[in-house]
Amino acid sequence: MQHRRRSLRRRRVPVLVIAIGAMVACSMGDRGRTPDITLARQDVPAHAYVDPQPVGSYPSSEQRINGWINARQTDSIRAHAWDIWQSITAAVNDTTPTWQTWYTGHELFDSIATPTPAARRGNVRLPLERPRQFNHSFLLTRDRRRPSAGIPVDRFERVFAFNRFSRTTANYIWNNSLNKVLTLFVANEVFNLAKAPIAQREVLVSVDSVDALSFVTKVVFQFIPGDRVSAVPYWHGYGSNATRTDVPGDTLHPPPRYWKQGVVVDPTGKLHPGDSVFMAPNDSVPKAWLTVVPLSAFYHVKVTAADSANLTAFGSENGDDLGFNADTSQTAVVAAARPGNYGLMMAMHVTGKEIPNWTWQSFWWSPTPNDSLGTDRPSSIPSPWNNYVMTMTYSMLTTSGQPNIGFNPYLETSLAGVTETNVAWTGVISNCMSCHRRAAVGYAFDTNGDTIVANVANYGPAANVLPGDSLIFNIPIPPVPGVHGTLKTDFLWSVALRAGLFQSVNITANGVRKAPPKSAATKAPATAEPKK
Repeated sequence: MQHRRRSLRRRRVPVLVIAIGAMVACSMGDRGRTPDITLARQDVPAHAYVDPQPVGSYPSSEQRINGWINARQTDSIRAHAWDIWQSITAAVNDTTPTWQTWYTGHELFDSIATPTPAARRGNVRLPLERPRQFNHSFLLTRDRRRPSAGIPVDRFERVFAFNRFSRTTANYIWNNSLNKVLTLFVANEVFNLAKAPIAQREVLVSVDSVDALSFVTKVVFQFIPGDRVSAVPYWHGYGSNATRTDVPGDTLHPPPRYWKQGVVVDPTGKLHPGDSVFMAPNDSVPKAWLTVVPLSAFYHVKVTAADSANLTAFGSENGDDLGFNADTSQTAVVAAARPGNYGLMMAMHVTGKEIPNWTWQSFWWSPTPNDSLGTDRPSSIPSPWNNYVMTMTYSMLTTSGQPNIGFNPYLETSLAGVTETNVAWTGVISNCMSCHRRAAVGYAFDTNGDTIVANVANYGPAANVLPGDSLIFNIPIPPVPGVHGTLKTDFLWSVALRAGLFQSVNITANGVRKAPPKSAATKAPATAEPKK
């Protein structure tokens, strides 16, 4: 992957010393797994933020989960991942899944250009028709005493956001200004002044090294017209029978536009499930007889005129190109998000902070949901969520010490790059934990000293990535010569990219002092490294 660079003019800022203390992880107590638990429906005010409910083995203590990892108890880990899935998909007010109530990347990161909370009020695009206590628009102050206060809400964008952040994660990022490039820049400078070891150069995104309520999801929707049948490609491996192999370089790099398998969805209801239609799964492969599946087999949302206006603007202006991996074209995403169209949820990454390295589980839609990646799914998980299969990577290495491969085909198959040692790799040999451990951003002053340039660490394949790896976390920041230390962002690429890199272009005034005064940087910020 090519490094991306952003520059910003120097601006004088107050000295910030980030000191995120490392606390002893609290045990939440072991819970015996209940395979067939049914969650009660939650009735909450409209647009309320809902925390995940306990289900079976979720939440578990750090010690218990690490015990599974150390003993290589794959069955226990998979059962836990399914419990998380049932928890975050539990219905709120009958239809809305819990994860859909969480904060969006738009809410967290798009306020940097206008950082005062009051300036966000105009971005709440829906008329305030409900009582104020239902809308959150009155919570436009950073009140640490109220767990849901502080983050402005855009109720249009909530429907189709690519990233979701649970309440504790979102509020910690907001309240500690980790959504601002200046915070990350100054933290990096403090580490530079303290000559901190690479392993210590990190900020946390939670109050403790573990937080069982802390989740971040990454969701992929595919849009289809609401007035006619559509073919929807699905993942069936990367062999010649499943994906095109005639495209140079794509034998092991098969994004969805090259998949040969597909199903047909007919939102009009004229076709019946089980019927067959002769059409191509996508524009790049031949036609075939595809089976019709009902719209209800997917978690789906219907696009309104208001959704379309705000979604297309959001998708055009930020780095969360919703649907990118379903079509790879931002223009196509904008065109697809039309009123009356449907968004089908094809995949979701789910990461939770029950352990310092986070837990990693990834789900995607399958026409055969009871195959080897879904046969252990609890029967208590209802439709449509029982149509998704799952893989998980709670460790970077296998029992034999080899890289542990685990990826989401809707998110990783379009990835390709070169490692720090110039070894080519593709997304089908990746690992969620390995890749996200690399999340880091670095800053340097250019040769004439009046511009700060920024860069992020590389993505990478499955491997044992240590937090003190000098090859990975010392990076080039062109055009400044040499390599430079980075600031790790607690496994979240969203912080490194959305706050640390992409938003650096918003800093355009006055000038930045090259380094905080030495008297203000007496020690490096404390961080919580993963426990061994």
